[in-house]
Amino acid sequence: MRMPSHTPSQSMRALLLVAAATALQNAKDYHGASYDAALVEPRPSKACGGGLGVFAVREVPPGARLAEIPVAACLTADAARAVLGGEEAESYAAQRELTRALLAYLRFGGTNETCAAQKAYVDSLPWDGVEDVKLKDAWRPTIMRIADRAGVADDDAARAVQLSRSRGLDLGTSAEDAERLHAMVPFLDLFNHPSLGALEASGARERVGKASVFDSCVKWYLSDDRTRVLVDAPSAFATPASQELWLWYGYDAKDHGAFVEAYGFEPFD
Repeated sequence: MRMPSHTPSQSMRALLLVAAATALQNAKDYHGASYDAALVEPRPSKACGGGLGVFAVREVPPGARLAEIPVAACLTADAARAVLGGEEAESYAAQRELTRALLAYLRFGGTNETCAAQKAYVDSLPWDGVEDVKLKDAWRPTIMRIADRAGVADDDAARAVQLSRSRGLDLGTSAEDAERLHAMVPFLDLFNHPSLGALEASGARERVGKASVFDSCVKWYLSDDRTRVLVDAPSAFATPASQELWLWYGYDAKDHGAFVEAYGFEPFD
């Protein structure tokens, strides 16, 4: 997943890799999460400012199933309510706020036995790379609500918001799913966004450019019973061994600013 603009050192990237492996193992042990280690694995990436990415161990066939992550292993509004209490979130924006409150709580507020796997995932995230970037004043009411809900300082709530902006994803059984969930998802969170700079750095721009971004990137969606996040390889081509695989966030050409505001980075940098 795209890192903040701070570029981590080689030793930090090694620590992130160990932390990510621990988080994935906990998700497996507690909830049965899995990824196909014969096809893909997390590795340090040169893309998007450094950090980790997901790479092909050997050639990955088009559309191959890469991972299954139970929703119970993710940070969601339901998981937040189980720990922090409160009413059911009626809107997607309310779900997102609850997810961010759980993120802030598990990192800065406390722990909970029902969230052991989520705690390991939260601790694996690159918190040291979150710079003290001042969010717009419009974020202040959201940050204060999250801080109050999580029982943490405003500055810590702001760090959780900043980190979550490029990691929260829509989860649905399809693009038309009206009951979509907002979630932060172990393993899926490791895929980088295919900006032009990232594609150039990896040598994949020509190959990826021959198909649509949606067919050139991994696909993620909920299982029909809404209990698992399924992750499939790009459908447009086989991914060569040692090449990085990408995740496309979606982009509305008519509202470029909304993408930047939602995710905290330029989609094509």
